Amino acid sequence: MQVATSASFRSLSVLRRGSTGEDVSLLQQRLNATRNIPGVGLPALVVDGIFGVNTERAVRRFQEVFTLAIDGVVGPQTWASLIRISLPDDLSPPANFNVRSYRVIFASTTTSAIVNNAAVREDFDVYVVNARARQQLLLDITSTANNAVVNAIVTPNNQQLIPDIDDILRFPVSGDYLILIGKDSGNANYQLQVTIR
Repeated sequence: MQVATSASFRSLSVLRRGSTGEDVSLLQQRLNATRNIPGVGLPALVVDGIFGVNTERAVRRFQEVFTLAIDGVVGPQTWASLIRISLPDDLSPPANFNVRSYRVIFASTTTSAIVNNAAVREDFDVYVVNARARQQLLLDITSTANNAVVNAIVTPNNQQLIPDIDDILRFPVSGDYLILIGKDSGNANYQLQVTIR
């Protein structure tokens, strides 16, 4: 098994009507997770990876309800709000925390990726990993001060999995999983290894 280099993650893409791909599927999945919040009133979206009229309407409604710029464009502010608001209640970071979201990229023919990152006290990092049902996940996180932790994993249908760091988890459904990284205290330089088989 080969391991990808530390350049194996990227920020989520800026999306607008006409965009396609895996980040659009994630957007549709996370918008669907907000449908039951009182006052949001979003219709169910088909998760097809195509940013069409219905997805744009849902984005504009989300932006209106959560007092963001209503432009139908999903940039860093809309992503941060959507990730924060769409998480299960007990996992959502405080409003003053910076939510930083990244997609983990596996190099061709590899099943493992290493992410090196740094976070200050009020950063909340979310890594998106796409997986198929029944694949296995192994996570390993290290930090100089041992203060970076995997808080939880959120499934595509917004269920929470809380792994022990040495556990091997089997994905229950196919789609985008969110790996939530937090800090016990202070700032953290950390390395996260994600292995899927």
